[in-house]
Amino acid sequence: MPGKTIKSIERFLSALVKRYDEVDARREEAIRVNRDLLRHSTNAIFELTRGSCSRGLRELRRARRCLRRALEIVSSVPEEERRHIIRVLGDGLREFVEGALLYQYVCGRKLRGFDLEELSLLNPSSVVEGIFDFIGELRRIFLEKLIGGDVREASKYLEDMREMYNMLARLNIKDYYLPSLKRRLDILRSQIDKSMEDLHVALARGRGR
Repeated sequence: MPGKTIKSIERFLSALVKRYDEVDARREEAIRVNRDLLRHSTNAIFELTRGSCSRGLRELRRARRCLRRALEIVSSVPEEERRHIIRVLGDGLREFVEGALLYQYVCGRKLRGFDLEELSLLNPSSVVEGIFDFIGELRRIFLEKLIGGDVREASKYLEDMREMYNMLARLNIKDYYLPSLKRRLDILRSQIDKSMEDLHVALARGRGR
């Protein structure tokens, strides 16, 4: 019986190595896909901030294809090992969420197949981070409008930032689910306060002319 015991352990260890080799191969592929997802999403944000909805959409569609491939990779590994794949997709997913939200906001159209709730099943933390990054992009556009003298339009962006901050601030979610939530809320609150100061200065200057 000792021989059979040793053989059973040997078979188990061999199968375990094979299993993790397969997961590693999928993980390496996921890293490559995430790199493309991140690149296309970043390009989309760049084009959208320049006012090009068509080029932004083209890049988002490329990013969406990468995301679909990433989801296929996640599904191809045993459920208990999927966290190893999901972990490497965080930055790409976050950037994609930011880009897709920016496209919807700036261009007035929703990217086909884009669903925040569905994506949150993959990685809720990255989705929420993407929402914060999107609001940060609105802050940048707000400043551009303000510098350009379009105070009324700038104030609309600020009001939307405040509304989204209030939605996020009302979230009653434990820290261990969304570890960065409080820190990001503090940063966003500071950005909004600074934006309000900038707006008041611009309004005062306008009255002083």
